[in-house]
Amino acid sequence: DIGALHVLAAGTLGMLASEYPAGDWDPRRLRPNILIDDGGELGEEDDWLGCRLNIGAAVVVHVVMPVPRCVMTTLAQPGLPRDLGVLKTIARVGRKQVPSLGEAVCAGSYAEVVRPGVVRTGDPVDLQRVEPREHALAGMIQKLTEGRAGPAQTVTE
Repeated sequence: DIGALHVLAAGTLGMLASEYPAGDWDPRRLRPNILIDDGGELGEEDDWLGCRLNIGAAVVVHVVMPVPRCVMTTLAQPGLPRDLGVLKTIARVGRKQVPSLGEAVCAGSYAEVVRPGVVRTGDPVDLQRVEPREHALAGMIQKLTEGRAGPAQTVTE
């Protein structure tokens, strides 16, 4: 994974579950560092790109890019069976343009830490529209392309 931090909205999980109700949309499938359950008050997760999330009393993160997804979301793990429908659902509803990757299958967002601190369950989260941080996305793109030869390709099945 290329991001310092992976944030995921509970609303995104809910939307995916409505598209594929037979799936088990346990957050562990998508492996976020922080799961944000705001009851929809912060809007759609896609609208968070380029914004700051103020979490709790001190933490500030800048949302930089969508998280491309792979077969890891489908694999069995303790308490969760293998489920190919998970990635197929994300592929059907979560296609996004990602710099240097082109169209990718995405759910969740990578963020960079602006101000570190302690995050606790139940901490309030506030969305702040700000000017994009200089070089934030460029750093993510550089990590994506380091050591890569040839054009990027995305596998969706």
